[in-house]
Amino acid sequence: MTVVAIILLILYIGFIGFVLKKIFEGDAYYFLLYILFTLPFYSTFQLIIFKGFNIIPLVNFFKYSKDFVFITAFFVFIFGNKESFYERKWQLTLLDKLFLVFMTLTFFYTLIPLGESSLLSKIIYAKNTKDEVWLNNATQKIDPANIKYYSLKEKIPSYAVKS
Repeated sequence: MTVVAIILLILYIGFIGFVLKKIFEGDAYYFLLYILFTLPFYSTFQLIIFKGFNIIPLVNFFKYSKDFVFITAFFVFIFGNKESFYERKWQLTLLDKLFLVFMTLTFFYTLIPLGESSLLSKIIYAKNTKDEVWLNNATQKIDPANIKYYSLKEKIPSYAVKS
């Protein structure tokens, strides 16, 4: 299990470095790849790393690295454009408006004293709800016309392909 955990950790750190490099270059496609390749297996990765090393701070690093990628991508894509954040023309779809309404309701229900949960627990619940809804919203906005498809013939030199 330790060998699997080491391999997984090395691959994850390399993938995060690659994705962050592409995010800082302004390519949102790699952020979506990060979401697609890591979030479905996120809990399993944490379990493998914990079983392999039995080091809780390493698992916490793994947990917080996801949040770091999300927050970094948010700030780069919002504030990293040449166009000013305030002068940008926003075109909100119905899905965007529904998402904002849902997040506003989540925010208010987090703050009001309803139920037995502490404020910290409510904040954690709200964060988890935000991640799930945001992921659904982000995947709805993928436009297949903007995805570039490459054939293997473009990647392989012509002298290596037998006709």
